[in-house]
Amino acid sequence: MEVWVRPLGDGSKAVALFNRHAQPMDMHVDFQQLGLKSKVKMHDVWAGKDIEVTNGEYQAHVPGHGVVLLRVAKITGFEHALDS
Repeated sequence: MEVWVRPLGDGSKAVALFNRHAQPMDMHVDFQQLGLKSKVKMHDVWAGKDIEVTNGEYQAHVPGHGVVLLRVAKITGFEHALDS
């Protein structure tokens, strides 16, 4: 399994979870290790849905030879005040 991260032009990050094994796997991402120390908002690009993040971590069940692609951004300004 591999986690790839790439910065995007708007300041968010693309995060890809690759399962290179034939069997499904649970994969874990700690956003603090990616440099996102504040609250984040996350969007599953291929499923087309927002995902709620708690405790700065995300766990996904990734199918065998599958990929989960996420767009992760810091919550700033007005949005952050609403989440407090």
